[in-house]
Amino acid sequence: MTLFAQQGYAATSVGAIEKAAGLAPRRGAMYRHFPSKQALLEAVLDEHVAAVRASGDLAPLVSHLPLAEQLRQMAELMLALMESTRDLSRIFEREGERVPELRERFRTGVIDEAVHQARRIISPWLDDEADAEALAVVLTGPIVNFMRNRWTFGDSPAGLTEERFLDAWCESAIATLARRGDPPILDSGASQ
Repeated sequence: MTLFAQQGYAATSVGAIEKAAGLAPRRGAMYRHFPSKQALLEAVLDEHVAAVRASGDLAPLVSHLPLAEQLRQMAELMLALMESTRDLSRIFEREGERVPELRERFRTGVIDEAVHQARRIISPWLDDEADAEALAVVLTGPIVNFMRNRWTFGDSPAGLTEERFLDAWCESAIATLARRGDPPILDSGASQ
């Protein structure tokens, strides 16, 4: 995937893939395992989607914790997920139109699943009128931005450490949820 991410999906030759895999280039070795470059990309995507699903539902595992700790664990999981999908993200950003069905599977299997995970964590803290899914998108956006800045510019915005980012993000998330939550949200251990 690194070759696809660095050189582009279309520009990466089968020979280059074989060479990077330690196989004799241009001898058809890749075709013994995958019928095409797209099949290789699809197999890697399937692996990532399966890993996201295998990570399970975090909400029941953290529901006994104060909101601040639930949010922090969710954010840490999302940062790790973002890092693990870095190359795939780059491929689909640059050349997703070449493989729209795979791009859509990435969106639903990785991106949407992360949003649903966030929704499951924040929903119990919200009043009935709150749009939990929209709030989950709003809360996950800064996490995505933090990682994308690292990828694009080689560092986080303002050189912020991950620890400082997580502290500020949790504080901001609690304040956002408090506006849409039941009144005792900040008195229930959320800010501990």
